[in-house]
Formats: sequence, structure tokens, C-alpha cells
Amino acid sequence: MKEAIVIKGARENNLKNISLSIPKYKLVVLTGPSGSGKSTLAMDTLQRECQRQYMDSMRMAADTIGKPKVDSIEGLSPSISVGQHVTNRNPRSTVGTVTDIYTFVRFIFARLGERICPSCSGRIPPSFEPHGALSEEDEYLERQTVSCPHCKLELEKFDMAHFSFNKPEGACEACSGLGHVATINEAAVFNPELSIRDGGVASLNAFIAIFRFVSWWLPVNISVVTLTQISH
Repeated sequence: MKEAIVIKGARENNLKNISLSIPKYKLVVLTGPSGSGKSTLAMDTLQRECQRQYMDSMRMAADTIGKPKVDSIEGLSPSISVGQHVTNRNPRSTVGTVTDIYTFVRFIFARLGERICPSCSGRIPPSFEPHGALSEEDEYLERQTVSCPHCKLELEKFDMAHFSFNKPEGACEACSGLGHVATINEAAVFNPELSIRDGGVASLNAFIAIFRFVSWWLPVNISVVTLTQISH
């Protein structure tokens, strides 16, 4: 398998006969000003040709996908395209959940992962059972146990839910799977040396000032109104 994707003579949209080599197995970033051809190279050239070749190899109708304007592209592999626009604003959505790679990773860890026994620190080998399907149904199966081959301690068998940050079994106890913890800077909010009336809670200072003004203004004006009414 080639170690790079070699593009020669790309002329799609605003690309001007571009030739380049993109290394595989690395994180590659396309940068440049707006209109320089980043999306054209990635989506309209590489992704389109990947789709076309894949459908052609599977003997599927590839007439709907036109061949990009390029002399040749070598070293292509099947690809996954993730849209640039936000599809879900849920904070629990990641690249893994959007592309469904996360499900495959959880399945591999649940079936092939090795565990360390909390009692004897011995290794518990994976017990792969091919009957389980690659689906969310794995998370609703009856809970099973596994025994340590060294000390015979019985432990709950891990399933896909134990590797999900969206499930109680796998979510971090500190952040509940969100990846961050919200805390209060008590020093910026509370001053333990002052009472609430004297400004011990910074966020209430404005309300205390209003309360003091109303407490001063209201009795004075009530007295004025009462005296005016009596005089008349």
C-alpha cells in the first residue's frame, strides 16, 4: 500500500493545475485564505474520487458522481466525510459519535480489552464471544460476570456501556462525561470577613444598595404624603 496520496494536475473549480503529495497515517491540515481551494481539493477532488472509485469497485452505479478534473490520483483509500457545518449542538456529540466510529471503538474494547484484577493485579484475558452484535443491544443484555484466572475473584463483565461517556457505567464521576467541571471561585464571590449587609456576597452588592435606598426613601415620602393630606 502506498504511503502517500499523489495528486497530479488538479483543475477543479479554482485549482490551477495543482500537483501534490499527501502523506498517509498522519494528521494533515489544509490551510489558506478564503477561496484558495481548500474545500475544492479536499471535498470536490479527493472525496469525490474516493466515492467514485469505491462505488465502481462495488459494481454500483457511479453515474451520479462525476470524475473530478484531475490528471491522476494514486494511493486513495475509502474515506469518511464529516461536514463542516455543525449538525448537533449537544455537548456530548463528538467526531466519534457523529461518524459512528465511537461505536466500533467501544465494541473492540468490550470484546478484546484486557483487565487488571483489583484483588491480585493479575491480567484477565479477553473473552471474545462472537454471538454479540455490533449494536446498542449489547448494552441491554443481562449483566454477566467474569472470573480472574489467578485469584478466582468474580467481577462484572464489561460491555459497551462501560466504555460510553453517555452511560452511568462509563461516565466519569467527576464531570459526568462532559469533559469539564464547573466550579465557583469562592474568593471572588464571598468575603468571609464581611456580613451580607456589609457586602460579604459580591453579586448581591447592587441589590443591597437598592434596598438601602428604598429603605431610606420610602419612610420619608410616606411622612410627606401623610402631612400633606392632614394639612388639606
